Amino acid sequence: MELPFTADYGHNITISPGVFVNFGCIILDTCKVTIGARTLLGPNVSLFTATHPLSAKTRDGMRGPEYGAPITIEEDCWLAGNVIVLPGVRIGRGSIVGAGSVVTKDVPPGCLVAGNPARVVRVIEEDAIEHIPRGGGRRVLEIPRPDAPAAGEDDLKVLMQRLQRLEAEVREVKEELKRRIS
Repeated sequence: MELPFTADYGHNITISPGVFVNFGCIILDTCKVTIGARTLLGPNVSLFTATHPLSAKTRDGMRGPEYGAPITIEEDCWLAGNVIVLPGVRIGRGSIVGAGSVVTKDVPPGCLVAGNPARVVRVIEEDAIEHIPRGGGRRVLEIPRPDAPAAGEDDLKVLMQRLQRLEAEVREVKEELKRRIS
C-alpha cells in the first residue's frame, strides 16, 4: 500500500493477499468494503460506501441521515487511476475499470468498463496474449486459436465454432447480469 491512504473508519475494510493500492486511495467505509486477492488499485482510486438523501430538506446539512451500501471488488481486478466506485457496487472477478471512470452499477466478471457512468466496453478474452512493441506504439491483442484449421480445413467452419463459443459466453454474462439486477 502506497501512502497517502485515507479511510473513514478502517475497520470495515477487508483486503485479501496480493492486493496493490497505489498513491492517494480514499475509502469511505461506512459499510463493508471487500477487495479480492491480486487486485490492483491505481492512483487516486476512491471507494465510497456512503451517500446522502437527494432531498435538500431531508439532507438538512450535517443533521440529516447518511446511508450506505457495501462495495465488493472480486479477485484479479484492476481499477486504473482516478476511478470512483459508488455505494452498493460489485465488480466481478477479473474485470478492469478504465482510468477516470465512475462505477455506478455492478460490473460483470471478465469485462472492461469505462466512462461516466462506466459501461461495458468489451468482454476480456482470458486466453488472449498481449504484445507490447519494445519501441512503444499500439498494443496488439492476439487470441490464440487452438482450433486453427489444418491444411485444407474450411475456415468458415472454424469461425462458426468460435462464434458459437463467444455467443455462449455472452449468454452467461447476460444471465449473471439478470441475477444481479433481480
